Amino acid sequence: MSVGGNLVAVHASRLSTALHQH
Repeated sequence: MSVGGNLVAVHASRLSTALHQH
């Protein structure tokens, strides 16, 4: 996997977590 793709996955995970917190 490319570093860029990995970062996208991390950001997506963080966004998902943030949405669930609200």
